[in-house]
Amino acid sequence: MKITKKTKWACISLLYIGFIFLLSLRHPGLGKYSLAMEISNNLAHIPLYGILGFFLIILFKHLKTGIMAFTYTIICGMMVAGIDEFLQSFVPGRTVAKMDLMLDLTGICLGILVFIISKTKNIKQKK
Repeated sequence: MKITKKTKWACISLLYIGFIFLLSLRHPGLGKYSLAMEISNNLAHIPLYGILGFFLIILFKHLKTGIMAFTYTIICGMMVAGIDEFLQSFVPGRTVAKMDLMLDLTGICLGILVFIISKTKNIKQKK
């Protein structure tokens, strides 16, 4: 049985979304609060969702959604981010933060940008 690129990227994306949800269900720990730790935890949203944005844009491009792939990637990525924040509300010591959603959106957009840059480089190399 041949696995299509659509199936491969759908599986990769779903597994990665599961990984994000597992991270959101972790208890924050009992250590001392520090501003540096808070900043690093917040900034971790950008690469985490950047990878998701990259995976999703590849998936939607393989689904042949055309220019709408960018819109679908942002919508799907933000739905994951919203569910992630909702799940965090049930974990003691974790809170829901609008700033996290903005950082998630930033990461998704950066993931799309990395995809665009990589595609542009591939096209230039083929010429």
